Amino acid sequence: MKLPRYFKNLVNEIEKLPGLGPKSAMRLGLYLVQDKDSNAAAIVNALGDARTNIQFCKECGALSDSDICEICSSHERDKSKICIVENIIDMLAVERANFYNGLYHVLGGVVSPLEDVSLSELNIDKLMERLEPVNEIIYALPSSIEADATFLLLKDLITKIKPEMKFTKVAIGLPVGSNIDYADSLTLIRSFENRISG
Repeated sequence: MKLPRYFKNLVNEIEKLPGLGPKSAMRLGLYLVQDKDSNAAAIVNALGDARTNIQFCKECGALSDSDICEICSSHERDKSKICIVENIIDMLAVERANFYNGLYHVLGGVVSPLEDVSLSELNIDKLMERLEPVNEIIYALPSSIEADATFLLLKDLITKIKPEMKFTKVAIGLPVGSNIDYADSLTLIRSFENRISG
């Protein structure tokens, strides 16, 4: 059966979303076009609102609806600690576990020579500006060669500015090659509680 052109275009666009294969894209496309309760219209409106109003926090790089996100502007967060994560998904995973009360910094990736990603292409400049009140940097990066290289390069860079900085890395429970956002809350809590000096 030949699919209608507009439906085929919809499925093709849905399939570009991360984590969705052809079958999932087809099911989601069918749901959206067959929906009788106007969920599709609500999704389109919500997407439009998000695209228009969501921005990146000028301090940490997380999602925000203002220049500075709620975490960075909160007086209740411990500003002496910054947890460095690769992406916003990892930050949300740590925050969802509801145990860490410090600040975050989203790198936006890790150093990867094979993909031509150097330290200068990551969200580093703002991190260096935020170090004044910080006495501990916590690395919550995935277990990979690229993440380890990023850690060593950042540590070297930060130590030149603040030699007394304490560096720790999340410890047990995160297997090699895994992402932070796949870990359950208990694993994340134990990883932070048992973090090791870097």
